[in-house]
Amino acid sequence: MKSKLSEFHILDGLNYLNNVKNIMKKDTRSGLLREYVQELKGMLPNSYEEAWNHPDEKFRDRWRITLRKELRA
Repeated sequence: MKSKLSEFHILDGLNYLNNVKNIMKKDTRSGLLREYVQELKGMLPNSYEEAWNHPDEKFRDRWRITLRKELRA
């Protein structure tokens, strides 16, 4: 499973793990989610500018969606 997930962008891998239609052992899913969360924690932007102008397109798109929602709230 880990080898299959390593082919994905980290955000796509996270989506895969969060999709309950993808059958795997509960312990396996939990362990992989913990690994992804740990890795993602180290990738958090420190400012609005870093989030808005993130160099990775997938992260940038997600941050922009999140920032827009936050500003509307």
